[in-house]
Amino acid sequence: METVANSTAVERALSLYDLLLFTAKKYSAADFISMLECSKSTVSRLLQQIDKRQGMILRRDSYDGREWYSLEAPARRPRIICSPEEFQALSACLEKADIPAEEAQKMRNILRRLSLLCCDDGSAITSAINPVSKSCVDLTDSVPILSDLCQAIAEKTVCKVQWQDRQGRTKAWKMAPVRLFASADSVYVAGWHIGDAIRDTMVTQDILEQYGKPEPVCVYIHHLDQAERTAQAFALPMPLPFTQHFGFAGGEPFALRVLFSPLVADFVQERHFSDDEVKTSRADGSLEMSCTATSRSEVLSWLLGFGAGARLLEPSDLIPRLDQELADIYKQYHA
Repeated sequence: METVANSTAVERALSLYDLLLFTAKKYSAADFISMLECSKSTVSRLLQQIDKRQGMILRRDSYDGREWYSLEAPARRPRIICSPEEFQALSACLEKADIPAEEAQKMRNILRRLSLLCCDDGSAITSAINPVSKSCVDLTDSVPILSDLCQAIAEKTVCKVQWQDRQGRTKAWKMAPVRLFASADSVYVAGWHIGDAIRDTMVTQDILEQYGKPEPVCVYIHHLDQAERTAQAFALPMPLPFTQHFGFAGGEPFALRVLFSPLVADFVQERHFSDDEVKTSRADGSLEMSCTATSRSEVLSWLLGFGAGARLLEPSDLIPRLDQELADIYKQYHA
């Protein structure tokens, strides 16, 4: 916990209460004096105030020549249905996500507090996982945009999003953000494109269909320069392709079939790529995988990452693009 220099009496009281209730640790008076940057008499007065509150039991234990303070959790816990295993899973997801350090710490604190209300101590979110990311995007400048999107998702309001393409041209359009999720090296926002003709009305699936085929969208958070919330509300589901099939970029679903060599078969077998994937092992140790994908460009990049370890079987129209990409790579080294 950071010190709270020049804080008011109320802020000090809340900080001390927060420490006792949500950290499940014991503290000495010297600890409180250091963290709150106040006098011994102030700490004593705050502890007396907490001790007088109904339903709170301030415990005092003496050892090592000092008196240690802790707070017993309320006997009647709030009805929050979440097991230690579920908290553990949430914590692991948080550690895997590429989120700015300050925001991630806030989320860890929230999880810790919730776990203490449901469980006997903070062990529910103690993770043995120590994630290491070799490639990640710095989202520090995107925190305000991320905050706006979170609020828009919670309130179900349409946003005006804006960004600049590689030629420096500004592009702007409206979207209904439905979900944020992290994968690989970045954070995405998924939702629906809202045409300019749709104004001053609750946006539903029927409304989208009146103005043409509903267009799901998925974009990098760090590509956005702006996400301005509007007063227009929406009631739309999560676009399925982004959670069911291979690829994040929007597009028509298509069948994908790939043959992997024995050298990479185990790697592919251990990973999940699409809800409808089917993997078939062959006698020679190779592996054939079929699934549904939504982005040819992502499939292309993915296959190239396997080198000679992957052979595209379907869709056939992607094979010429693979050939051209391989020819271009060859030219770079044999020009």
